[in-house]
Amino acid sequence: MTGPTDSLTRDARPVSGGVHTGAPCSSGTVAVPGRVARELRLTVARGAGEPLQLRVAGDLDVATAPELESQLMALGAIRLDLSRVTFIDLVGLRVLVEAHVRDRRLHVVAASSACEHLLELTRTTHLLRVD
Repeated sequence: MTGPTDSLTRDARPVSGGVHTGAPCSSGTVAVPGRVARELRLTVARGAGEPLQLRVAGDLDVATAPELESQLMALGAIRLDLSRVTFIDLVGLRVLVEAHVRDRRLHVVAASSACEHLLELTRTTHLLRVD
């Protein structure tokens, strides 16, 4: 790692082994035939004496949610910053809820208005505490 915040850019092809463990997170553009390409950026931040934080930016949808899912499975307990998520669909929400059910140490520290709106509509705000 090069410092307290690291990110790695790559395309969204599957990584051998399925997850990044101990490596910087990634960003990539996912191209779905017949649809506009979606971009998701994931950045890990480690502060001295602070829990690991994953910053999520871009569209969190059916095309990009698997990338976040693999990172959440690899990282375990985490603080999640969703303040730069521009769009989220139910597949993205499913990834967040399943991560919470799997490891109750998932804590949302910030959420964009798009995320907050979907959490309110689906009545899942109690599962994913947003500070």
